[in-house]
Amino acid sequence: MKSAPESIAIWGAGGHGHVVADLLKSAGSWNVAGFVDNVNPPGSTVVGLPVLGDQDVLPELLLRGVYSIVVAVGNCGARARMLERVRALGFKTPSVVHPSCILYPSATIGHACVLCAGAVVGAQSVLEDGVVLNTRSSVDHDSRVGYCSHVAPGALLCGYITVGRETWIGAGAVVRDHLSIGDRVM
Repeated sequence: MKSAPESIAIWGAGGHGHVVADLLKSAGSWNVAGFVDNVNPPGSTVVGLPVLGDQDVLPELLLRGVYSIVVAVGNCGARARMLERVRALGFKTPSVVHPSCILYPSATIGHACVLCAGAVVGAQSVLEDGVVLNTRSSVDHDSRVGYCSHVAPGALLCGYITVGRETWIGAGAVVRDHLSIGDRVM
């Protein structure tokens, strides 16, 4: 007998949260409880999902059986702080990967990553925890993307790239091979 899907909540009901909601629906292996959001009022609906409350509702969600959270905000520093908060409360922070992604077998994906439609992670590449690879972005072979960094839609990282923590690679950017980009760079 097949067990019921695990419940998960999305923290952040903005544009990236909309993408994550659809990604979770595409994956089909989660029961999405709703959004935690500091902007939209509790009880409202965003992309067909309820807003459960602001960040103060997090401890209550654990009591209600929601043990996993996806932090869905594009801002790298905010995502890092939010991820640390949910981990301190005891939530699981799984990575979510769109079914159309290409992940080479030797690639390593950390926890709490979000890989959107069409993203590619090449051979021997490493995504540290909290990384966002947005729609049709690519991290080629032997590269490393640091904690809570964001590779925006259509951005391409060639081989042997190192990206520091909480760094934003802009939409459509092309980073040529053998370069290093520091921490908290935009």
